[in-house]
Amino acid sequence: MKGRATLFWIFLAAAVGFGLFHVKYKVQALEEELARLNHDIIQDQEQSQFGPWVVTNGDKAGILANHCNNLTVYLEDARQKMGSLMSILKQG
Repeated sequence: MKGRATLFWIFLAAAVGFGLFHVKYKVQALEEELARLNHDIIQDQEQSQFGPWVVTNGDKAGILANHCNNLTVYLEDARQKMGSLMSILKQG
């Protein structure tokens, strides 16, 4: 009876060890696949960055506003204010 119980526990320990061995290597394989997929996703995201195809003139707050013209508006406003300030300083 004692010999059978010992044999049972040895067999059970071997089976659990064998199972853990396979689970460990399966997890490692899945981890490598996950790392590869993450790398591919990041690479695809980087490649999907592109500029606008069409830029139209529009209102400063419009959905199709030309951003270059928007920047020009602010620069011209700043130039106008600087010119006004310079003329006031020349007068005073």
